[in-house]
Amino acid sequence: MTRLVIVADDLTGAGDSAAPFTAHFSVAITVAAEAGWPAADVVAVDTDSRYATAEVAAARVTAALRRASDGGARVFKKIDSLLRGNVGAEVRAAVTALAGSRRPALAVVSAAFPATGRTTRNGVVHVDGRPLTGRRDGDLARVLATAGLTVRRAGPAQVHDPDLAARFAQYWREGVGAVVCDGETDADLAAVAAAAEAAERAGTPILLVGTGGLATALSARAAGRATTARPADPAGETGRRPGNGAALTVIGSHAKEARAQRLALIDDGWIPVVLPADGADVREALARGRVVLSPDPEAPVDRADAPRVARELAAATATVAGDLSVLAVTGGETAHAVLDALGTTEIRVNGELEPGVVAGRLPGYPALFVTKAGAFGDPGTLVRVLTHAAVAVR
Repeated sequence: MTRLVIVADDLTGAGDSAAPFTAHFSVAITVAAEAGWPAADVVAVDTDSRYATAEVAAARVTAALRRASDGGARVFKKIDSLLRGNVGAEVRAAVTALAGSRRPALAVVSAAFPATGRTTRNGVVHVDGRPLTGRRDGDLARVLATAGLTVRRAGPAQVHDPDLAARFAQYWREGVGAVVCDGETDADLAAVAAAAEAAERAGTPILLVGTGGLATALSARAAGRATTARPADPAGETGRRPGNGAALTVIGSHAKEARAQRLALIDDGWIPVVLPADGADVREALARGRVVLSPDPEAPVDRADAPRVARELAAATATVAGDLSVLAVTGGETAHAVLDALGTTEIRVNGELEPGVVAGRLPGYPALFVTKAGAFGDPGTLVRVLTHAAVAVR
């Protein structure tokens, strides 16, 4: 029976929230939210709703939450640590879906993911110590309030208050929809997870909402109740048929972090192949060495063109996927397109190579499948994790 369902708006987010649970539980990701879900202790569901309209996103989240709760599973709502997508609409839909015959659940929310440089201070998302600015509002409480939720904040002092669980219960009785909790360290997130569980045990309906950071805190608490441990095997080598040693990295994200990681791979000897290259071009390059496939970095970036670019990258990847030993994909939309092109809806998650970098296996394919979001990591992140992956699959 599935113990926990993680509902995420994109594939890489589903992965980095699910991976921490692999130490003690079987974990799978599905991109087929409306079809049969994999049999696993922890199932992460990609609703593919980050770039949908708010109405479509809310409907997909509602369906996934109801299905999970009807099956008796606990639910964790994954949001983006940079507040991309329909954060407010999805959180409101999620707490409403869990209401049943009572008032909506209380969302306990923290977007912090300290291991990747994402923190929340005074309710505002910070990246590497600086407030989130630009096209997105970094004030998480305001984002949720704009969606129609009544919001309260829990600052640094309140997060470690022994009465935080009682405060959550009081907020729920008052009809508050969400509490935005500050988080700058893993200890902050552990305190939030503990208080949320205590409130839930006392009868307050709670929905934990966060990123891989809060999911990691939740996994640590679940591990304390687990009766067995699973052997550490992020490469998932047990019983696997090896590929031919070839390695392909597909970088679909245009984030500056992803661009820097691409250049670092090239400096490390990876062969660059850029669109409009096709599968034959990728195969020819793989005969000469490790390959990094991407859109043309000199071409103008058009967000409206992203689905087409993802499909083209995926089509080229599908041509060679059966021969690979390592397949790494950066960017959730691109990873989703690759699964579509390979005709699979499931990833069996084995663990993390680094925080936020997920390793798993695709049914029917020999390659170790590595995914990460595009917009985090230092320039050497992919070089490090893929060097480790190459050693693991030899």
